[in-house]
Amino acid sequence: EAKGLPVVFSIHGRGEPAWIFATKNGWDQLADETREFILVLPDSPQNMWLFDRDGEVFRHIIDKLCQTYSIDKTRVYPTGFSNGGMITRQVANRFPELFAAISLWNAPFADNFDELLLSGSEIPCFICAGDNDNKVSWNDLNSLLENMLKANGCVIRESGTDSPIKFVPDEVYTGENYYTKANKYTDGDRFQTLVYKKLDGQARVCFTIMKDMPHGAVYDESRAAWAFLKRFSRPEGTKKVTEAAC
Repeated sequence: EAKGLPVVFSIHGRGEPAWIFATKNGWDQLADETREFILVLPDSPQNMWLFDRDGEVFRHIIDKLCQTYSIDKTRVYPTGFSNGGMITRQVANRFPELFAAISLWNAPFADNFDELLLSGSEIPCFICAGDNDNKVSWNDLNSLLENMLKANGCVIRESGTDSPIKFVPDEVYTGENYYTKANKYTDGDRFQTLVYKKLDGQARVCFTIMKDMPHGAVYDESRAAWAFLKRFSRPEGTKKVTEAAC
């Protein structure tokens, strides 16, 4: 029964249609396993997302889902890989009121979130990056992380070390303490997630570095992202998110 469920958008990258992308990232299997969300796999013209052309389509899809399935409109989560991550960032920057949280996978940096930061809207974010991804620079990833920390009111502490990530996390999840077989992870030893919290101790931004990962994805990333995303809801008309009852 789909009525009242939250929605996950899984947005493909450049050069591959949604049906191919769906077989790579695990969201389809996770949706079938958990029955906790409706999975939406939008297709772009020419297999490439352009904000000026496609930015408004997500609002229309959400409205259609509300009419057809009576979805939980306070819990809509766009996730995107590569070019799909770029459009995810852009719609979150322009239309944060539509979403409770976002997840960006191997996404090149394309904007600086000026509108989001000026709006004062929170947007919790789960970021994934491959340690061998030659299409996304660490400078871009640090800029993305800094903007997400600012938007979500997280404590910002610069590392001052040679670490590729400029900001000190409040906690670190690994295969030993979080991504375990007991928690249904099969590639847990490849994860290192830096967790950033607000002053009240609530996690709002996660930055996951995937070991031995080029410009690609593994199924476990969807499980990790969903565990983070599903905690959040955005009551209609508010700039702040709340912890969801999930």
